[in-house]
Amino acid sequence: MQDPNYRQRKIRNQQLMDRYIERNAGRMEMTVTIPVVFHVIHNGDDVGTNENLSDAQLMAQLAQLNADFGRTNSDAGNTPAAFVGVAANTMIQFCLATTDPNGNATTGIVRTNLNLDQNACWNANFIDNNIVSGRSWNTAMYLNIFTVQKINNDECTNESVLGYATSPNGTTFETDVAVHAYRTIGAVNSPNPAGGSFGLGRTVTHEVGHWLNLKHVWGDAGGCADDDDVADTPLQNAQSGGCPTFPLTDACTQGNGIMFMNYMDYSDDVCMNMFTLGQGTRMMAAINTLRQGLLNSQCGGGGMNDGYTCANAIEITAPGTFNAPGPNQGNGAIPTSGATHANWYRFTPPMSGMIRIFTCGLAGAGNNHNHVYHVNTGSCATLNLNDVIYTQDRGCTQDPADGVSLTMPVTMGSPIYIEWDDLGGNTGPFTWTLEYVTGGNTCTDYVANDVPIAISGVQAGTITSTINVPTAGTITDVNIKNLTGTHSYVGDLTFTLISPQNTQVVLIQNQCGDNATGFNISLDDEATNALSCPLSGMNTQRPQNMLSAFDGQNPQGNWMLQVNDNFDDDGGSLNGWTLEICVSGGGGNCPPNRAVDDMPIANGTYQAGTQLTSMGSIATGSTVLFRAGNNVELRQNFEIANNANLEIKIEGCQ
Repeated sequence: MQDPNYRQRKIRNQQLMDRYIERNAGRMEMTVTIPVVFHVIHNGDDVGTNENLSDAQLMAQLAQLNADFGRTNSDAGNTPAAFVGVAANTMIQFCLATTDPNGNATTGIVRTNLNLDQNACWNANFIDNNIVSGRSWNTAMYLNIFTVQKINNDECTNESVLGYATSPNGTTFETDVAVHAYRTIGAVNSPNPAGGSFGLGRTVTHEVGHWLNLKHVWGDAGGCADDDDVADTPLQNAQSGGCPTFPLTDACTQGNGIMFMNYMDYSDDVCMNMFTLGQGTRMMAAINTLRQGLLNSQCGGGGMNDGYTCANAIEITAPGTFNAPGPNQGNGAIPTSGATHANWYRFTPPMSGMIRIFTCGLAGAGNNHNHVYHVNTGSCATLNLNDVIYTQDRGCTQDPADGVSLTMPVTMGSPIYIEWDDLGGNTGPFTWTLEYVTGGNTCTDYVANDVPIAISGVQAGTITSTINVPTAGTITDVNIKNLTGTHSYVGDLTFTLISPQNTQVVLIQNQCGDNATGFNISLDDEATNALSCPLSGMNTQRPQNMLSAFDGQNPQGNWMLQVNDNFDDDGGSLNGWTLEICVSGGGGNCPPNRAVDDMPIANGTYQAGTQLTSMGSIATGSTVLFRAGNNVELRQNFEIANNANLEIKIEGCQ
C-alpha cells in the first residue's frame, strides 16, 4: 500500500537535516557509537555452517563496518589521489549491544531457527512479514542487522539482491532494519566462506549508509539530472559494476571521473574504500534529527568508552578543597571530550542543597579545563557524554579567564561524578573546591489551568500557556511534569520555557519527525536518559537544554511555555503541563503546620504559617532559621551540634 504522507514527510525531514547542517557548519562532531544486534536467521545448520554464521564472522563484519566508517580500512590507500581530500572519517562507530530492550544482558547476537520454505520467494515483503516483524529490537535505539539465507528480487525471478535497508523516511517502525544475504557478511581480512565478489562486508557498509539516509552516488533514478544531495560526490549517470580502472568518466562527469570506489556505488567489494565528508555530514545530520534515539543508546563497557573509566574515582563525602593531578595523569577522560587526561571524583552529598564547584589560577592558554558532571548510572563503564548534567568552561570569581565556577543542586545520598579534563593548556596540578551554598529545598508543583490550547492545523504559529508562581525564593531546581498534547507531526514543534526574568530555555526542538502523533513526557536535568523518541512514553528525560539556567532566580511571577509550530498543515493541542519549582532554605511554601525532622537539618530557612515543630538535628557548622506565625516547638530528641547556629522567629512567612 502506498504511504500517502511519504512525500510530505520526506520533504520535511530534508528541511530538518538542512537546518541542522546549516546551524552546525564548521563544528567538530563527537563520535556517535551505535549499538548493533545481529539477528541470524537459519534453518537448523550448526553454528558456523552456511547461513548460521559463526560469532567470529559476525565480529569480523562489525570490525569492517567500523573501519569503513572510521576511514581506518586497510585498503584506504587505494583511494585515488584526486578524491583523498574528501575521503572521510564519518565519526560514526558501532558496537555489539550488551543490554536488550528489557534491560537484560546480551551478547548482541540472536540466532533463530525458523526452518522456512527454501523454495518460497524471499523478497523484501516476505522477509519483512515472516522474519523481521515481531523480532526486531527497538529500532529507535538499535541498529538491527538481519542475515538470511537469500533475498529474491521483488518479482521473484532471481536471488540477486545482496541486501536492503530502510532510510529514516522509510516504512513501518518495526521493519526499520537492514537485511543481508548471509554470503555478504565478512571483512577484507575475513572473506565470507561462500566466496564471490561481495563477501568482504561492504554490503553491510552500503546498507547502513542507506539506513543513515545516504542515497546511491548516482542519485536513485539515474541520469545527469539526478543527484545524491551530497556536494562532494561527482555527478554520475548510472551504477558501476565490477572493478573499474581510475579514472572512469561518463556522460555526466569528465576529468577525474565518477567515484566508483564510494561505498554507495555498486562496485565489487574489493574496489570500495571511501565515504566523503559530505556523506558523513548527511549521516550525522540524520542521526541528530531523524534518529535521535541513537544519541541516547549505550553499548555498555564494550564499545563507547573502551579503555576509559571512572571506576577509580576519588571518593568525596564532604565539602572541601582537593588536589587534581597535572597533564597526562589521572584516570582517563571520556574519549569524545577531546581531553588528554582526566581526574575523576565521586561525591555523595551528605545533605540536599546547592553546591558550588570552583577553581582559580589555572595556568596556560585556551580551554584548558572543561568539567562535566554525570549522574550515577550504577556503572562507570556506561558513563558517556549523554550523561552530562552540568558543564562549565571558565568562570572563576576572581578572573573568569583562568578558572571555572559552577553551581548546581544535589540530593542527599544521590552520588554524582565529577570529571576535570585538560583540553590542552594547563601546565601543572591545581586545586579545586566543593562547598555548599544553600541547603534544605522545598519543591512545589504548579499546574497549568489555561489548557487545552489548540495548535493550528492551517498555518505555522506559536501558542503560549502561562502559570503564575505567587511565592518568592531562590530557585535550586526546575522541572516540567506531565507535558501532554497531540500533534499530527511532532517534529514540527519547538517547546520553550520562559521565566519571569525572561530567561528562555528551549526544551524540545524539532524532535522525532512523525514517529509519534502526540507527546506525554516529563523533563528533568537529572533524569537518567537523554531526550529520545517517541515523546509519548510517559517517562522522564533530560531536555535538550538545561533547566538549570533558571537556578538562582526568583520564581515569583508569570512562567510561560511557548509551543511553536514551524510548519503549516499539521495541528493538534497542548493539553497540560506542570511546573515544579524547588527553592532553597525551605522557603517558597508556607504551609499552616510543618515538621522539620531531617537528620541532619540542612542550612537554610524553614517556615510555617502557624506552627513549626522539629525532632531533627542541626549539624556542626550549619545555620538554621525556624520561622512560624504562632509557635515553634523543639521536641524530644531535637539536637543542635557544637558550633551550629539556630535562630527562631515568631512572625509571618517571608
